[in-house]
Amino acid sequence: MKITRKQLRKIIKEQMDQSKDLEGFYALLYTQRYLVQYTLKTRGYQPDTSAIDSPGGAKDIASKNRGARKLEESLGSLTEALGKSVGNAMNDIGLASPERVSIKKEAEAAASDDYREDVYKGIEEIDRMINDQTPIGMSAVEAINYFSSTMRQNREGYDSQSVITATQQLIALMDDNDVLGFLDTWAQA
Repeated sequence: MKITRKQLRKIIKEQMDQSKDLEGFYALLYTQRYLVQYTLKTRGYQPDTSAIDSPGGAKDIASKNRGARKLEESLGSLTEALGKSVGNAMNDIGLASPERVSIKKEAEAAASDDYREDVYKGIEEIDRMINDQTPIGMSAVEAINYFSSTMRQNREGYDSQSVITATQQLIALMDDNDVLGFLDTWAQA
């Protein structure tokens, strides 16, 4: 059986498209799992109430509680925005591969390691993975835009602007004294 050049080009194009689909999906999946693991690490804040009777102690505790809530809400918004794209990509690609499990584990381990190293590093990494590049290759925004332009179903399920906005809101919290006080407390723990 002889394959024509046109058929060969079509086969190569299909393989390249499938490879790009996988890279985009894995970039989204890695970013989402990293984000979820980092979010879990920042939960469970219990203020040190031993300083409550000191001057400004109650005010300091209230500030750190506000910071914890603000950070949790921001991370939750980003997780929700990114989760929609991950779910849609999974449905569009129809993927059930063993690589998914290893990518999830790798992302969770990286988030835990970064958190132990410095609580601020996780936020920097989230920003980098959303906007610049993931360890997989393309950034999460690139992957969302790729799927938005190529997928046949549910194009409106790929909203890169909501992910960008949620990421900008998270980064803006690095100028919030309540959040910085909360993160400093975690860094010292």
